[in-house]
Amino acid sequence: MTLRSRARVLVVACLLVTSLALMAGGGVAGAMAATNDGPHQVDRPKAVEKRYLYSATFTASVTQDLKIVYPGFNNEEEWHLSASIAGVHPALEVSTENSELVPRSTRSRVTVQSARATTSLRTDDGRVTSNCEGSTVEIGGRPTPVPGLLFGSNEFLAYGALAFPTTCTDNQGGPPGTGTYFLPKLDAELTPTSGEPGDALLTYAIDGAVGTAPLQYELLCPGYEEGPSNTCAYQIRGTLKLKLIKEIVAPTGASKGASVTPGATKAAVLVQCPAACRAEIEVMPLRGSPRVLARDTVSLVPGKRSSVQVPIPKKNRRPAVRSGGVRIRITYRIPLAGAFSEERRALL
Repeated sequence: MTLRSRARVLVVACLLVTSLALMAGGGVAGAMAATNDGPHQVDRPKAVEKRYLYSATFTASVTQDLKIVYPGFNNEEEWHLSASIAGVHPALEVSTENSELVPRSTRSRVTVQSARATTSLRTDDGRVTSNCEGSTVEIGGRPTPVPGLLFGSNEFLAYGALAFPTTCTDNQGGPPGTGTYFLPKLDAELTPTSGEPGDALLTYAIDGAVGTAPLQYELLCPGYEEGPSNTCAYQIRGTLKLKLIKEIVAPTGASKGASVTPGATKAAVLVQCPAACRAEIEVMPLRGSPRVLARDTVSLVPGKRSSVQVPIPKKNRRPAVRSGGVRIRITYRIPLAGAFSEERRALL
């Protein structure tokens, strides 16, 4: 090949490379940058997680309707129970990362606005009847949201139990008696209806229901018994409103009672609970991702301070090292009193 032919081939090759670069990267510089940097050129920075503290109020109505027809006897039993309730939760944390509502206080409460209970039992082909009525309800437990099974979903427990005391009479002229109708806790879904984490006001629909027959297990609906034509429904409907208190800004310094070893091999934290409780410990990078690097659960003796060491698996140490330390979230779960959390920081 002559010198002129070689020059022509070289020019064509240069033009071909330049054309491909223009098509792929918008210019020679873009193509060269893509060649040098590889796939890192298309990476996008992740949105920074923000956390907010809200106070919450809710109103809801709880109803239960039951009808049982006892086969072969023409005996029937009916319940109609209802209550209007309202509650307060002073501190809920909401994250832009997953929108979960995390309780930050155990001082939530629920009260009864009104209640009504009417029941009837007809036996001996309806010749004997017993009727019970009441206008009060005793309520137990504290309202609290709990993370759902799906990422970013929330469920809500408005109460632990409802008890409807009643006075009962019958058509046989017997003395009045008493009865109590008991409704256990009912899980409800929280569905966002307005606002996003960080807005001044967030609202959620409270919606929980058991359903109607045919049910497979009696425990699904209070008072239900299997049989033809039997129906049972137990439900709660309401609205949860969250008002913004403040944005939670994570401090950058270290906290007392927390440490992490060089290389982020192990984190340690001092924990203490005022009552017998279970402490759930989660270790996360100090900054950036809320990914849990390690976790542990311990049972605590009332009032006793304990040091808990949580090993961090080798595959999870790099995020902690890159962020300069760890955040340690401790969630204390106290039986019959709910849960509350605190967070510590340890620097490398």
